[in-house]
Amino acid sequence: MLSECHPGRPTVRADVAHVSARGARFSARRTFQYAAYEIVGNSVRCRTTCARRNEHRRDRAFAAANVDESFRGGRRARFFLVRGGLLADVGARRQNVRGATLSTGGWLCTGGGFRRFEPWVGVHYGRMEALPVQRCEALAKGFSDGELRRLTAQRSWLRVRPGSYVLPEAYGAMDREARYQVLVHATAGHLSAPAAISHQSSAAVHGLPLWGLPLDRVHVTRQRSSGGHRGKHLHVHCAPVRDADVTQVGSLLVLSPARTIADIARTVGLQEAVVIGDAAGRQFGISHESFCQALTYAAGRPGYRAALRAIGLLDGRSESVGESRSRVVLSALDLPVPELQTTILDDAGRFVARVDFCFEERGIIGEFDGKVKYGGDLNPNENPATTLYREKLREDLLRDLGWEVVRWTWSDLDTPTILDTRFRRAVARTAHRPRPIGSTIHLPRTK
Repeated sequence: MLSECHPGRPTVRADVAHVSARGARFSARRTFQYAAYEIVGNSVRCRTTCARRNEHRRDRAFAAANVDESFRGGRRARFFLVRGGLLADVGARRQNVRGATLSTGGWLCTGGGFRRFEPWVGVHYGRMEALPVQRCEALAKGFSDGELRRLTAQRSWLRVRPGSYVLPEAYGAMDREARYQVLVHATAGHLSAPAAISHQSSAAVHGLPLWGLPLDRVHVTRQRSSGGHRGKHLHVHCAPVRDADVTQVGSLLVLSPARTIADIARTVGLQEAVVIGDAAGRQFGISHESFCQALTYAAGRPGYRAALRAIGLLDGRSESVGESRSRVVLSALDLPVPELQTTILDDAGRFVARVDFCFEERGIIGEFDGKVKYGGDLNPNENPATTLYREKLREDLLRDLGWEVVRWTWSDLDTPTILDTRFRRAVARTAHRPRPIGSTIHLPRTK
C-alpha cells in the first residue's frame, strides 16, 4: 500500500496506481497555491498544502499514477503542472512551475500511465488554429468557475466571448480570419435553439476568403418566418432552408457553399460577393445553375436582384482575390469579356506564358501584379529581384509576339479611372496592328 508521509492526511489507496519513478517531483497549481509532491519509491510525500482539501486529495492521487518510461532513470528531476487531469512538462527548474501554462504541451494521465498529448484547450500547432474551450467542458475537466476567472485575470486564458476561452499565445498569432473562426466555434456552443451557421460565418467554416466582409458577429439562420435579431456577438436570420442547403462540417451544422454565397450576395457589395463567390466556385466546383437554385428562396426579398447580378459575374477560373476584384472593375469598362488563365504559345507551339486576362480580339493581355508585389509568385523562397527579372523576360517575349501588356496593382483597383485610361491607350496602340503571332489555349469556364 502506498503510504502518505504527511501528518494528518488520509492514506493513498494502493489501487490508485503503482509508482515507478524515483525522485520525480510534481507540482499542482490550485487557487494560487501549489501542492508539491515528491515520489520516492512507493511513497508520496506532500511538501506543501492546498487551499482545498478535496483538491489536495485529488492531486495526490493523480501524482501517484504511472509514469512513462521516458521519465525513468533520469539524473535530473523534472517539474510538472497538474490541472484538470492534465500534466504539463515545464522543465527541470522548479522556478518554471509558477509561470507555466498548459499551452506548451505535456502529458495526459490515462489508466496505463502518461502519454504525449495536444492540449485539450484545442490548439493545433501546425496551422496555429484554435478551437475554444467552453465553460461546460472546463468544468467537466475539473476546473471551477473561480479558477476560470483567475486564469482570465492572469491572462493565462483569453475569453473570446462569455463562456468561451482560448490560449492567448495562439490567438495572438492568428490573422483576422482565423480569429473569426474561433468566434464562430465559440458562439456555436451557446446557441439556445437549433440553427445553421450561415453567411460569412459559414464561409469561414468552409475555408473561403473573407475579404471585405464584416466579421464582428456570428451569423446563423433558423427556419422560421419571424424572430430574427442582432446582438453583440450573434445575428439570427429567419429564412426558408431546404435539406439540400444544410451540411455538417466537423461538429458544426452549416449551410452549403452555394447557399452561403447566395446569402452573402444579398447583403454585401458587388466586389465582396464576387470575390467569395469565385473562390467557392473554384474550391467546390459549383456551377452557375447551382448558385441560382440556391438563391430561389430569396425571390421577392431584399437584395435578390443584387445577388442575381453578382452570381452572373462569378467565374471559378479567377485564382485570387485581386483577380476577382479586377474582373468586377473591368466589367464596368468599355471592353469585351476577357478569357481567364489563357496559355500563350509562340509560332512553333512552344509555351510562352499563362496570363490572367486575355482580350484576344484586341491583342491585349491584362496582368494583375498582386503576386509579384509581395516578392514572388510560385516560389516563396526566391529572391524578389529574381522574380521581377523573370517577369520582365516573360513580358518581353509576349510583346515580341505582338501582344500589348497592361499591368495593374492593388492600389489601381481602388481608382478604376486609372485602369480605364491604361486600357484606352492600349486599345489605341493595337488598333492597326496585325494579330499577334502564335496561338492561345483557353481554360474552359465552369457551366
